[in-house]
Amino acid sequence: MWRTLRLWASALVLLAAGGPAAWAAGIVPVVFHTADGRALAYRMELEQSQAELEHGLMGRKEVPPHTGMLFDFGYARPISMWMKDTLIPLDMVFIAEDGRILSIAARTVPMSLAIIPSPGPVRAVIELAGGTCERENIRDGDRVGAALFGTR
Repeated sequence: MWRTLRLWASALVLLAAGGPAAWAAGIVPVVFHTADGRALAYRMELEQSQAELEHGLMGRKEVPPHTGMLFDFGYARPISMWMKDTLIPLDMVFIAEDGRILSIAARTVPMSLAIIPSPGPVRAVIELAGGTCERENIRDGDRVGAALFGTR
């Protein structure tokens, strides 16, 4: 019994203290705070390992509404993305360390090998279904609330 209690207590401590690292391969909440005052709630698959970062949404046939993939690179740095083996157009949202959107590569071309660079150092990239940013009025300069940025 004590062993079970210790295991549960350890799990709770890790979850509470671990932040984004504790959610690896999990689903995390993200909120887009738009310039027009809206807060758009999404659920993101969190990608952190090298294999996860390299694979992303390759092979997927859809990205359901209000979902996407959050690539956490651990610290701000220049990032390059591509669409190799990605079957659907995506919106790639490049995000600074403070959660500010630096740029959006909208409706990227499926299967393209063209490099899609960040405009400067970014902490993270979010991939959404192509056209989402235009439809939801998500723009450069908007804020992303998420635990990894220390914001909600």
